[in-house]
Amino acid sequence: MTILNTTVYYSKFMKWLLFSLVIVAFVDCNLETKETASYHFPYIINQPTAQRQLPSYLKEVSGLSILSETPLRLACIQDEVGALYSYDWTTRQTTIVANLNISADFEGIEVVPPAVFMLTSRGDLYKLSDFNDAPVHQKFNFRQSPNFEGLGYDALKNQLLIIPKAELTKGKMFVFGYDVVRDQFNYRPMIELSNKDIKRYCKNNGIDYKKQKQFPFAPSGIARHPLTGNYYILAAQGGTLCVISPQGRLLHLAFLDTQIYPQPEGITFTTNGDLYIASEGDEVGYLMQFKIKN
Repeated sequence: MTILNTTVYYSKFMKWLLFSLVIVAFVDCNLETKETASYHFPYIINQPTAQRQLPSYLKEVSGLSILSETPLRLACIQDEVGALYSYDWTTRQTTIVANLNISADFEGIEVVPPAVFMLTSRGDLYKLSDFNDAPVHQKFNFRQSPNFEGLGYDALKNQLLIIPKAELTKGKMFVFGYDVVRDQFNYRPMIELSNKDIKRYCKNNGIDYKKQKQFPFAPSGIARHPLTGNYYILAAQGGTLCVISPQGRLLHLAFLDTQIYPQPEGITFTTNGDLYIASEGDEVGYLMQFKIKN
């Protein structure tokens, strides 16, 4: 093949590649618009179905999970103390179930029977297989400190969901997975949400949004909906709750009333889809329950 023919061939190939990329982007954007337009957010997020006050020693509640559903008991953890607290929704009684006797910045807790996982902001993951045994400790290593903030569980994939508060890449938020069978952290993000995604969603839904280089909110909690498979990401800094589809598309963005959520930190679901959110407070902590609206 001559140099001239090679040049012509390369030019045609690049035009075809560019055309293909444009078509793919157009189709993907169109699918995202249709998916978002058809999505129905199933909760009235600023009108809790029920609300509870946590005792003063849980005023800095930083994680939330389901310990049992019958009776309903919620697993809570608070900053600075690696202790598992059980809150009985009916009796409103709080008890300490287990204590790691470790002082650290604990940010997340997740019950994956029979084990309990606790996560610190520095990436220390403690696995408690039995309440009387010593915890198994793992450390996640990144070149930069991501300030881990949220811990959830994906029952469909049998993995923990771990979300940093800090940006690892400017203008992007990441969700990582942890295989609970292999006890292995996946350093490749399973979900990413960009500043551009937020901007596009706001533009399409008539929401005022000012362009900024940084991601517009800092995640504080994550959970996967047991019925839809959508990911719910809570943000204390920025006061938002966003819903992401299993395909990674932003479906919904809700703004949280600071009167109800002084500092939302924990989020979890029961198997029937009831949503629970924990928030820090000045004097006490708070738990909010949300039933699916008709």
